[in-house]
Amino acid sequence: MGEKEKSMIGANLKFLRKERNMTQEELAQELGIGRHSVGSYEEGRAEPKIETLFAICELFAIPAKYFVHTDLSECSAMEIEALRGKFKVDVEGKGLRILQVVVDSTGRENIPMVNVKAAAGYLNGYGDGEYIETLPTFSLPLPTFDRGTYRAFEIKGDSMLPIKPGSIVIGEFVENWRDVKDDEVYIVVSISEGVVLKRVKNRVNRDGQSGYFTLKSDNPAFSNMEVAVEDIKEFWKAKAYISQSFPDPDLSLERISAIVLELQQEMIRMKK
Repeated sequence: MGEKEKSMIGANLKFLRKERNMTQEELAQELGIGRHSVGSYEEGRAEPKIETLFAICELFAIPAKYFVHTDLSECSAMEIEALRGKFKVDVEGKGLRILQVVVDSTGRENIPMVNVKAAAGYLNGYGDGEYIETLPTFSLPLPTFDRGTYRAFEIKGDSMLPIKPGSIVIGEFVENWRDVKDDEVYIVVSISEGVVLKRVKNRVNRDGQSGYFTLKSDNPAFSNMEVAVEDIKEFWKAKAYISQSFPDPDLSLERISAIVLELQQEMIRMKK
């Protein structure tokens, strides 16, 4: 296990605040927090909550991964401006969002499949037509899949039970990330987390260029993850899944109680 990467949050916050000629009080008012919190962050006695962290990144237009891990005081003015250029993300897909497709002899789009072994390469090759053509493909001649562009991903791990490891989840491409709906299931492709299947909460800011997404597991043993918008590469809305294993029966105490209650209500209805 390697040494944990040093956080630069405190030093960078102080550097950026002074760069903008702001006092701690002024910065606190801008962020809607107490002045003592700003002092604690800058001195390394505390770290901001995820919502405050992304608010700081939005205020100074610095991508979160650079704000947390890069010593900005050692960057030139040109380098910092280059970082600010990376902060602007085309959330709504108004520009050209790279998407490679594979079609059959009739012009119908096939569905490329990204298995677990291919997932690491997919992060680099998702926009490369030659790479996408090396992936196995299949088609589903069903009305549900007549429109839209689809991709299939093999799922690893058990964070989304009862969908078991090895299941194939078919996702529909999401062009505009503002369309990502809270608590619905998506395949998320990001630099920090790779390819994962999660329930998502959309926390993109009103400017459409910053914010984050909270990724939630159905398995309560797994913690939530926050992914900055600039780390996202693709969203695929989960539409169906294929599995060789059937879900285990839910015989928890809560489920048994619910069944008993349903039976009792049905008996009351029958007596009327």
